[in-house]
Amino acid sequence: MDAVRTVEVECDSGNDYDGRMGLRISAIFVIGLGSMLGALLPVAAARTKRMRVPKLAFFITKHFGSGVIITTAFIHRDHMTEDDHFAAQMTGLFILEFGVIFHSIFIGLTLAVAGEEFITLYIVLVFHQTFEGLGLGSRLATASWPKSKWYLPWALGAAYGLTTPIAVAAGLGVRSSLAPNSQNTRIVNGVFDSISAGILIYTGLVELMAHDFMFNPEMRKASMKMLLLAYLCMCIGAGLMALLGKWA
Repeated sequence: MDAVRTVEVECDSGNDYDGRMGLRISAIFVIGLGSMLGALLPVAAARTKRMRVPKLAFFITKHFGSGVIITTAFIHRDHMTEDDHFAAQMTGLFILEFGVIFHSIFIGLTLAVAGEEFITLYIVLVFHQTFEGLGLGSRLATASWPKSKWYLPWALGAAYGLTTPIAVAAGLGVRSSLAPNSQNTRIVNGVFDSISAGILIYTGLVELMAHDFMFNPEMRKASMKMLLLAYLCMCIGAGLMALLGKWA
């Protein structure tokens, strides 16, 4: 009989935390500011008459955001009744919100205990969270919200903006016991990253791209120039996030 062979998987059970507490605390505020600006600035622009932001700006940021969200997922592995229309919009937005928040929790925890790569990851995540917030914020800004739900875009944008800073703070609070490289933690992270990636892939391809290019009456009647512009904006967003993914 053949001898029974066992395979032992060895993982570093600790983390790479190496001090620099002041810089890590600054990440809470810098990433929080970038996330808040990305998510709430489009909402404010859409609801403040004094700003007078042209519709083209929302058009560009909306499709740029679609590319950002779709690439984030891969990096981290007709006729309706204003109620039916609102319900469809809300379904897509809440799925998107859940996906990006889910993803933001884990990158915040990772940043809190990163080692030598902390500075690089810090810089990348500032842009990453700002661009992702812009993608979410542009959707919140262009959705048809009833007057009774005027607070929802602000609440959803603020929830996204606070998630990563809170996760970084939590990671710093448990830095001595947090073991992101342990076998159990990697399994948990892998499972939840996969769930988040699946949510964002579905949201990006079905709720964003399909609804924008196939089911949107305005886009179906749009000129080829506008369609190409939307596609170009989406590709730029995807390209930038793919570039950031090289370091993230």
